[in-house]
Amino acid sequence: MFMLIEWVEDPPTWDVLPVKKVIYGEIEVGNVCDVEYLEESSPARIIELGSRNTLLKALGKLERDRAGGPTTTSGPSGRGQREKRPPAPYSPGGTTSDNDECVPMKRKKKERESSSKKILMEYYVSVHIGPSTSITQHQYGSIKWFNAKKATKDLLLAVFGRSILASHSYTGKQSNAFRTKAAKPQLNPVKVSDIINYITKRFGVDQGEVKKAISEKCADQEKMEKRRTH
Repeated sequence: MFMLIEWVEDPPTWDVLPVKKVIYGEIEVGNVCDVEYLEESSPARIIELGSRNTLLKALGKLERDRAGGPTTTSGPSGRGQREKRPPAPYSPGGTTSDNDECVPMKRKKKERESSSKKILMEYYVSVHIGPSTSITQHQYGSIKWFNAKKATKDLLLAVFGRSILASHSYTGKQSNAFRTKAAKPQLNPVKVSDIINYITKRFGVDQGEVKKAISEKCADQEKMEKRRTH
């Protein structure tokens, strides 16, 4: 099994690597894990899982979209988009024994692990929206708090994800406007209640405004999913 990943760095780069390269984190689409690459490890977001050939095609499209031209494959597993970082300088004083020479390697490894863990903490530390709902610190930071409507939709995406929003609705009941369509399952009412309470308290808006935004987001996500699959 292989994974298409986006390295958490600026500018973003991508690679296709075996899932066994994941050192820390759950191997699921959307998760950020600590990934080994060229004797190093760095945080990377999993974009897709599948066969190497399929993911290389997806990788090629990402690269063409960014560069505006064709790309070539290199490296045994991925494309080597992420350059290997130079080792940290180390100049021990005096003479060293064989055991002393192991110290800089151990030190560099600890420094890499410490740096990766600091970045990964942003993706695993929880921010509680309500008694039964939490998102990661990274997700919370990506929400646009311009107004109640935009914040509600971003928060829904962080809590439920695109596929759930596309296949569910706020009420779980059949729409009056579309009597011929079967009712979609209801979003988790406990989490929805936490979101409504959080937004109304933060923005001082009426619950009806938040509920409307929830229904709109589900409908919008369903349309986006249909366009994506057709």
